[in-house]
Amino acid sequence: KPFFHETFWYKTAVPMISRAVPEAKDILKNLSPACFYARTNYDGSYGASLADKSLLLTMMLKKSETGLILLENLTLREKKKCHLVDKNVVMSVEYVKASLKALAHFHGSWWKFFKVGNFEAEGFTRETLYRIFANNVPPTFFKSMAVGTAESVIEFLKVRRADDDLVRRFSEFSKTTMLTDMFRYYFNASADPPTSRIITVCHGDFWSNNVMFVSDDASEPEAVIIDYQMMYRGHPAVDIGYLIHVNTDAEFRMNRLDECLRHYFDTFRTYLTPDVPMTYDEFRTEFDQRRSVGLILGGLQVMPNV
Repeated sequence: KPFFHETFWYKTAVPMISRAVPEAKDILKNLSPACFYARTNYDGSYGASLADKSLLLTMMLKKSETGLILLENLTLREKKKCHLVDKNVVMSVEYVKASLKALAHFHGSWWKFFKVGNFEAEGFTRETLYRIFANNVPPTFFKSMAVGTAESVIEFLKVRRADDDLVRRFSEFSKTTMLTDMFRYYFNASADPPTSRIITVCHGDFWSNNVMFVSDDASEPEAVIIDYQMMYRGHPAVDIGYLIHVNTDAEFRMNRLDECLRHYFDTFRTYLTPDVPMTYDEFRTEFDQRRSVGLILGGLQVMPNV
């Protein structure tokens, strides 16, 4: 229910998180466009239903989403007008850092809400929110995703006249279950909590098309995040890796990745509570362990825009 996720962010999540995490209140107000109206036919539908049991039941019983959302036009603001960057060129380090700082506030405020939020006062249980942001996708989805990814990469390699041996080796790799298993693992948040303390709500489609920038000062741009339809519960590294592999190139990642990750972590760690200490080195290890999914989603499946 992607449109439900979008309306939930504006109508419910932003005010709910602002009450539980007051230090994020003003930040969240500027993190997204102003919302004037949001409604969907799934408003208030937080419980599990028979239609959630299988893909077949979903297709038979789930109603199509209908609704309306009215947001401000960020390009027409009197102050702090926003613009998109050219996705056909490598994103500058300033824009990458601004994007990751905004993302760190999004991840961090969600993380702290799950840690300290008064669920009963908000009319939710923790399990209800887990269900809202769960990736309830059938096993066949992961296989078809892996097949589509492999076909796209092989075609891309051929167009770029890559070495025949490289094409052959990737083709052999694509016939294993490794791509399918990787998609399954990284889109299944229940597989992550035993190995990570920083599971949060992820944006799910975090790249240059969904980040706009205030035009006032290109040396210190301010990022605004849009399009919250793909939110799900998972590890922050997936969002980070998606942006990095879609909007930067190998040279950027070799020379500036650590700098950008430290910039993200400097903001994210301000939301961590004293009982969950984490060093940058620990965070970097978790990022590196999950970096492959960013490569697959951004670098292989979607294909770099640069």
